Amino acid sequence: MRTEELARKCATRYHHGQFRKGNHEPYIVHPAAVVRYLKQHGIDDDVSLSVAWLHDVVEDTAMTWEQVENIFGKDIASGVHLLTRDVGREEYKTRLSYAPDNIKMVKLCDTLHNVEDMKYMSLKGIWRKINDCRDYYIPMARELCPGIASRLEICIEDYLFSRNQLSGIPVPAV
Repeated sequence: MRTEELARKCATRYHHGQFRKGNHEPYIVHPAAVVRYLKQHGIDDDVSLSVAWLHDVVEDTAMTWEQVENIFGKDIASGVHLLTRDVGREEYKTRLSYAPDNIKMVKLCDTLHNVEDMKYMSLKGIWRKINDCRDYYIPMARELCPGIASRLEICIEDYLFSRNQLSGIPVPAV
């Protein structure tokens, strides 16, 4: 069995019974989307895809980093650790800035899927996500994968446009 397949099964098991905020889809659709986006951008190595499946298991389930390391090895566990939000936002971004490019790509695909579902976030969460994208993730994506940068910009512009149309209140452009 490929490591990616084992990671998919593990993520499915540990995220069982969890749902995405707002739209109530089974949570596993999120890591599946991250994997799909990676493949769309030509990333198909076992480490990257396994990290994508597992990127939220330590943060959101009972699975520990040690379990990830014991089952999947140091490379995958390190990637999962780099993506686990166990520190403040700025420290997290600093840690991520030193991550290998494949791990940054997992984060960018994760961010893209979250931005696509931004309408389900709280207003505070939406503005935090928009600002994080403008200040950090879009510049990172421009260097690593301009296609993701464009998709992030379009998602944000679409959200801001629809919000402006609904409220009649002008909002700043991206």
